[in-house]
Amino acid sequence: MRFSLTIATLVGLATQSFAQDSVLIGDAPLPADIAIDVTPDSPFVGIWAGRWDSWRSHILVVESRDEDGLFNVVYSVGRGQHGRGNWFRSKARLDGSTLVFTDNDFAARYSISGTGRLRGIYPTED
Repeated sequence: MRFSLTIATLVGLATQSFAQDSVLIGDAPLPADIAIDVTPDSPFVGIWAGRWDSWRSHILVVESRDEDGLFNVVYSVGRGQHGRGNWFRSKARLDGSTLVFTDNDFAARYSISGTGRLRGIYPTED
């Protein structure tokens, strides 16, 4: 089954600070030190929020693009079936017009529609 995510740009971050330099947006945690560099010419740079399969909160932050053309990203999900939410930092690259994580063990892929909406696909064996 393929899970899809339609996400819209998160306009504002109404945050609440917690210990360990993190913030919580709904039930999805994010690191407090996010820094977005809007100078790269890429529609992916920014903050995107939505839900996986219409139930699990998800935030993708594309902070910047480095000199090697890789994107610095933060992947965050809210509470799931096995407990509280979590986040991690990673790198992503463009594969044609699709943003994919450089870690081959992490299958999430993102594309932007003609109307500017981000669509995420996370294929699983479920």
